[in-house]
Amino acid sequence: MQLEQMRRKAIIDANTHLYNNFRLLYCEVPKVGCSNWRRLFLVLGGHVKSPPESLSRNYVHTTPVLRSLSSYSEDEIRVRLHNYTKFLFIREPFSRMVSSYRDKLQRPNPVYHKAIGRWILREFRPNADKSLLATGDNVTFREFAQFVIKYNNFKDRHWIPIEKICYPCDINYDFIGKIEQVAVEAPWFLQSVGVSLSYPNHQETNDSRTGVDMTKQFMQQLSHEQRESLYKYYQRDYEIFNYSRPEL
Repeated sequence: MQLEQMRRKAIIDANTHLYNNFRLLYCEVPKVGCSNWRRLFLVLGGHVKSPPESLSRNYVHTTPVLRSLSSYSEDEIRVRLHNYTKFLFIREPFSRMVSSYRDKLQRPNPVYHKAIGRWILREFRPNADKSLLATGDNVTFREFAQFVIKYNNFKDRHWIPIEKICYPCDINYDFIGKIEQVAVEAPWFLQSVGVSLSYPNHQETNDSRTGVDMTKQFMQQLSHEQRESLYKYYQRDYEIFNYSRPEL
């Protein structure tokens, strides 16, 4: 891939990290187990002595661990893209979207409630209560879906398609794992690159039930037309990563 293409698509950003000791390039996708990979890299790098499972999500997301690809010179970037093992993990698109809603708008999250929640309520809830307009609380999943559909060019990395975060058609990834099979695929991958640590068995409380049944429950709150619009939004992810088309 040409560096000019990467710049044009804004790939060289905070989503692409490197762990030089093991010559790894990791494209971090929110809501796809990235906290566990951060836990693993913290321990691998000798930053902490605790078991990876014991590290809180807040800690791993506020402690610098990996260098981003953008911190290197153009020549260094080319060398690493050519020589490092490049990997990412993916997730069924609707499941990831539901997980993002639960984490950012359904659960307490003052930053997202104020920045996104208030915007959604002003736009999609006529005669919204003034107290809610001030806090951005209590956004429904249906309102969030309306927001994603209408503002499909709004680039929040927690729910935009993975294809627009990691560009798998442009970067030749050596390994693409699925979070649905992480218990098998992560240990295999770590062994293949010479990492002796186990993938952390740490499941976030907020995300513990966002599986097939929970995803279906949320998606059933939407109209057929809304589900169809969301499928079109995530269609490239479904096709590129070989996920079955959901029932709409």
